[in-house]
Amino acid sequence: MYYTAVIWIDSDDTYSVRFPDLPGCFSTGDTLDAARASAREALNLYLEGTPVKAFDKPKAIDNLDGYNDFKSRYIEAFPIKVNRNIAFALKLRWQREFQGLTQAAMAQRLGVRLSAYQRLENPEKSNDTLKTVQQLEEAISEELLTV
Repeated sequence: MYYTAVIWIDSDDTYSVRFPDLPGCFSTGDTLDAARASAREALNLYLEGTPVKAFDKPKAIDNLDGYNDFKSRYIEAFPIKVNRNIAFALKLRWQREFQGLTQAAMAQRLGVRLSAYQRLENPEKSNDTLKTVQQLEEAISEELLTV
């Protein structure tokens, strides 16, 4: 799973990073390389620390037409890969919701307590063992991890 980061140069010659899909997720760096590195950290901290309901699947950004506030100083847009545990929890939630299932229904399908299932959708608490992943994939008929 990837989110697009957009980098531009500020008036004070620092490099700023924004994630158009994630309001309030931003970062900076004194150099372009530092901005790229801090963007990776900012993305994963944001996704891990923000309530899961606060954002949706990433969208592809083909151009910067909607980002005129920094378009003139734009340097690059590039995808950043989300940490595996965070991506797993988000993808599981999105797939469950796509199928119209509640967390309680998923817990019942798996034969676990609701609280145990809820931990799987929480990026801070998800511990996706291969056995658990296989059971989840069977329950939703969708591959969650690719090898």
